Amino acid sequence: MDQDARSIQIGNWEPKKSAMFPVHLLICTSAYDLEHEVFREIVQSEWPGAILLTPTRMHWSDETINDARSHRRLLVPLCEVVEADGDALRQTSDWEEYLQGFAQIVRLKLPSNYNNTKPLPMRGTR
Repeated sequence: MDQDARSIQIGNWEPKKSAMFPVHLLICTSAYDLEHEVFREIVQSEWPGAILLTPTRMHWSDETINDARSHRRLLVPLCEVVEADGDALRQTSDWEEYLQGFAQIVRLKLPSNYNNTKPLPMRGTR
C-alpha cells in the first residue's frame, strides 16, 4: 500500500446478487484532503455508487456531503456505526439506517427479506 494513500477499498456491499457497491476507507487529515478524495473517487470510479467510510465526521463540509450524494456516494462516520464489544467490533443499529439511506441514493430496491437474512456460517463452524 502506498504510504501516502488516503483511500483504500476495504470491500464491497452486495445487498443482492445483481447489485454490488465498493466500500472505501478514507483517512484524511484536512477538509481539503477529504474533498479531494471524494472528488477523485467520483471521477475515477466506474461504479454507480459507493460507500465512503471516514473515522469521524471531522473535515466534513456541507459541500462535500452534497457533492458525494449527488454522485451516489455516501459518507459514513465509523465512530457512529462500529462499537467495541469486549475484544470484538460490532455494528451499531445506525449502520442499517446508513445502508437503507444508501439504497435510496442509488435507487436500489432491497429484497423484502433483506433485514431478516442470517449471515452465512463461517467455514469450519456448524
